[in-house]
Amino acid sequence: MDEFEDVLKKLNKYDRTNVFSKIWFCWMCPYFVKGWKKEVDEDDIYRHRRKHGSELLGNKLDAAWKCEIKNNKKPSLLRVLVKLFLGEVCLIYILICIAESLRMLQPMLMSRLLSYYDNNATEGNKNEAYMYAVLIVSVLFISVPCLHFFQMNVLQVGLKLRIACCALIYRKALKLNKAALGEVTIGQMINLLSNDVSRFDSCLQELHHLWVGPLETVIVMYLTYYYMGYSALAGPLFLLCFVPFQSYLGKLISKFRLRIALRTDQRVRLMNEVITGIQVIKMYTWEAAFAKAVDLARGKEMKSIRSASYIRAINVSCALILNRVAIYLCILAYVLTGNVLTSSYVYTMTTYFRLLNSVSMFFPRAVTTAFEVYVSIKRIQNFLLYEEIEPRAVEAPKITDDEKSCIGIYLKDVSVRWRNDSSDYTLENITIEAVPRRLTVIVGSVGSGKTTLLHVILRELYPVEGTANIVGAVSYASQEPWLFGASVRQNILFGQKFNKAKYDEVIRVCALERDFELLSHGDHTLIGERGVSLSGGQRARINLARAVYKVSLLQRHQQWYFFDI
Repeated sequence: MDEFEDVLKKLNKYDRTNVFSKIWFCWMCPYFVKGWKKEVDEDDIYRHRRKHGSELLGNKLDAAWKCEIKNNKKPSLLRVLVKLFLGEVCLIYILICIAESLRMLQPMLMSRLLSYYDNNATEGNKNEAYMYAVLIVSVLFISVPCLHFFQMNVLQVGLKLRIACCALIYRKALKLNKAALGEVTIGQMINLLSNDVSRFDSCLQELHHLWVGPLETVIVMYLTYYYMGYSALAGPLFLLCFVPFQSYLGKLISKFRLRIALRTDQRVRLMNEVITGIQVIKMYTWEAAFAKAVDLARGKEMKSIRSASYIRAINVSCALILNRVAIYLCILAYVLTGNVLTSSYVYTMTTYFRLLNSVSMFFPRAVTTAFEVYVSIKRIQNFLLYEEIEPRAVEAPKITDDEKSCIGIYLKDVSVRWRNDSSDYTLENITIEAVPRRLTVIVGSVGSGKTTLLHVILRELYPVEGTANIVGAVSYASQEPWLFGASVRQNILFGQKFNKAKYDEVIRVCALERDFELLSHGDHTLIGERGVSLSGGQRARINLARAVYKVSLLQRHQQWYFFDI
């Protein structure tokens, strides 16, 4: 019961609160009070909302992506994301429409209030001044919560986009076939999960300026013309002249963004190779040469980052300067047309041009963000289109039950290739029969296809032609020893139950007894990632022992052991 109460306490209170509390963020008050009384730790943090769970979002995007691939010759990840999240985004954008509409009322109300204090004013009384003051406060009272509620919800949608894409990338990485793994590097996948998906976090906060900015410009131009005549159009027209230039800068930044991503992939790939082979580098004293190569890769990346930063600085500077120049042009035109400046005119003009920041500042940023997000989506889409390991129906030979007890592996006229776009076969017209309880050795020269044949038997590489039938469970020891950060015993058991008699026999036949004597804590010795604390021979023997220890409970009489040496 106590555990249930603890879980209930940690449930996110957002889903259990009323609309007023959500808009005014009252549901967070108990959390702030707790933080005021004591230091907040991990146990005090609420659980995430169920709709923000990685499994749920990943399943939704995965199903939509599979449907997109099935129904379209040219699948588009952007189209899938729009279908999934457009409705939710449109509902949230209603809030920003309300907030922006109320913001446009403020200059008019403030102008009427200032006219009461204007010496040249000929109308207005105290009651009207009170009325406009109350209206101004009311507008702020409504628009500010709408704006903050919009910002919170739009960040949540961006977070859901990021979580869904991360889940899909992770699932895809686990299903890549051998051909795809030859093209994709770990550095590229890390870059996708760190840099590219991070664009979703705040993109929706800025993308609405793509349509709010032009719409606000038209409305503000009409209002300024209505109240102040033709002179008020000088500033907005001046701003509109620079919109194409700023859009071009945004497109230019997106090109540099793609170049930066590619060069970052190259640098991460190089660093991964250096870290992997650091022992060899130190042994041959190649530090200077590899440090120079890393510096060169980083220099190319920084050159692209520097160029993109210069363009972004020009874009931001234009946004800051153009707004003030536009105000000056409006005031100058107003005076040159024979009008007299008043405080209400100057304030109204200044306030309206603050609203036009969505054109002079936020619109270029929105264009830049849109191009950057598009580039990131295309990179993720290209990764998702790599070939996967998927069970495919192959024509199995007709074998009787009696024959199945003898024949465990049957390949007939099998032809395979690593890349579908290649016309050359790695293996061609291979026919093999292997029976249980008999040693079968495949020999050949370097590059003749021995490992490729094992991948066919392991169903990691599918035949382009021919038939393949494998009866029985498989235990595989790869050519490259693979270990994980745990004890030696855990690496051998690999999740299997510990059987002392069987374990001791495996240790004996794999010649690990002497190694255990040399290790400080025997088979309980912790080894580092990839077995860096062990010698090459020790890693190979542990890798072999893991394969030998594995046994299939359902098909113990048809257990196959494959050793790639």
